[in-house]
Amino acid sequence: MLRVIFAFVLVLSLLPMQYLNAAEEDRSFFGFEITDSSSENPAFRNVKVIGGKGSYVITGETRPVNREYFYTVDDGHKELISVKKENTKLNFPNWSPFRIEVNIPREKLPQNGTLILNLFERSHDGKVINTFPVILVQ
Repeated sequence: MLRVIFAFVLVLSLLPMQYLNAAEEDRSFFGFEITDSSSENPAFRNVKVIGGKGSYVITGETRPVNREYFYTVDDGHKELISVKKENTKLNFPNWSPFRIEVNIPREKLPQNGTLILNLFERSHDGKVINTFPVILVQ
């Protein structure tokens, strides 16, 4: 008899209640920051998210081949921000810093879901490549 066993790993981060109840401008005191320094993606790295309750600042570095990168924001079911195009300051293969500000009205935030910013670039023939999902809220 063949048995298949699956293992799952769950990683939780707890925030102090003071952070959750703090005003947006007071949150820097708590140093809340989500970081992904994945080196596997050839177009995006050192991505960080700061913020909450619908207002987020996403920073990092990018090096798209044609100096253009794109992003969308969705909750896994519906798109909350349609495709936006940004340009880098430096040419490939140099890494260029980026900063994206995202504001989602509170009534559009998912009640029991995940808010995701999807970074990507397009190939010369327009295909989506080098996608980099960034979790804004879970």
